[in-house]
Amino acid sequence: MAWLVGIFCALLALALLFRYPLQTIGTVAVVVGGIWLFIDSNAKNNQRRYEQARSLVHANQIALGDMRLGNSFGSSWQLTGNATNNSAHTVTAIELMVYLENCPAGGPCVTIGEYNVHNSINIPPGQLRALKGYASFPNLPALDGWRWNYRISAIAAR
Repeated sequence: MAWLVGIFCALLALALLFRYPLQTIGTVAVVVGGIWLFIDSNAKNNQRRYEQARSLVHANQIALGDMRLGNSFGSSWQLTGNATNNSAHTVTAIELMVYLENCPAGGPCVTIGEYNVHNSINIPPGQLRALKGYASFPNLPALDGWRWNYRISAIAAR
């Protein structure tokens, strides 16, 4: 149905172009400019809201506990734990950068994988919720004394 309206509008514009060329070109320019301004304004508002959501809560206001990483299937690893929100805002997402290291006996530890795990979650102020996510570490070498670590890479809140 929308394409019929589009075709009708295009035919109407063509018909008016031959009868009133300057007015038609001016109207089309105003409509296209208005649409462009609307799209640009909407994109800027979305970016502003995104940046504001990422700046409300700092990593030191989230307490992570009982964090565990285990191989679930192939290159997929399951991350579980708890997050306590010690801020005044409701947390809506937590991203954790997970690092996997291989530490062979007698040798230095080497990072063999890293993955950003996104957790969409709703944690009101002063409350605790369980975290669960998956990390993918493809092409891992043979693990000999592996260990892992994590850090909060981003927090979104409202």
